[in-house]
This record gives sequence, C-alpha cells and structure tokens, in this order.
Amino acid sequence: MLKKSGERSKRYQKQNKESVAEKLCRCMDLPSDLANGNLVEIRGRGSVSVCGCRKILLYSHDRIELEGKEFDTVIVGKRLEFTGFGDKCAEVCGLVDRIEFRRRDEGCL
Repeated sequence: MLKKSGERSKRYQKQNKESVAEKLCRCMDLPSDLANGNLVEIRGRGSVSVCGCRKILLYSHDRIELEGKEFDTVIVGKRLEFTGFGDKCAEVCGLVDRIEFRRRDEGCL
C-alpha cells in the first residue's frame, strides 16, 4: 500500500520541528544549549541565578543541586542559601566555590 505524500511530509515536519527557543537561538547566533538547558548567571563569588530549573534536588549550606531540562546544575560553596525561587528561576547567595553541570545519566562534567 502506497502512502500519500502528505503523510510523508507531515512525518518529516514532525521529526524536524524546531522549538521557538531553538529558532531564536539560531537566528540570534546564540549557543543552542540556551534553548534546552539552564541559563546560569554568576555575579562575583556571592550570587548565582539559575533559570530553567524544574525543582530542587538537594539543599544544604555547602551544596545545592537543581534539576534542569537536560542536565542538573550543582552549586558548591559555603553558607549557601536561596534568596528566591519561582517561575523556574532560583537565586542563590553565599560563598560560591564552583558550579558543576551534570547530565542525569553521568557524573559531573
């Protein structure tokens, strides 16, 4: 049985569909991982903003782990605390030693 060309083109369009965020990144010459990952903004050693996080995986005064769409963001330091969390963005203050990115099926990158 032959398939209609319309069915084939719909399947092709579905496989190659780009999200709005991916199109924006491509058009603005931004890294494509901004569309799928967390956006991390570091201000000195004392403040970090993470946008694109889904939930808090771990919260202690020396380590915070945030779940993202494709990878997790790990903030390591001293006296870490949340100053805000909402609309998929987290604000963390404290003495930040390092920030790690980890895929869920791997260790830290």
